[in-house]
Amino acid sequence: PQQLKQWEEPDTTWSRVHMDFAGPIWDSKWLIIIDAVSDNR
Repeated sequence: PQQLKQWEEPDTTWSRVHMDFAGPIWDSKWLIIIDAVSDNR
């Protein structure tokens, strides 16, 4: 098996984002965008 590669820590906010779709929630699909620097990890 290959080793996992750890991402480098981004220098500034919004320089790397994580995006995904969620849903259906309330009959809609949602685009979720999270900044990689935020404390919500």
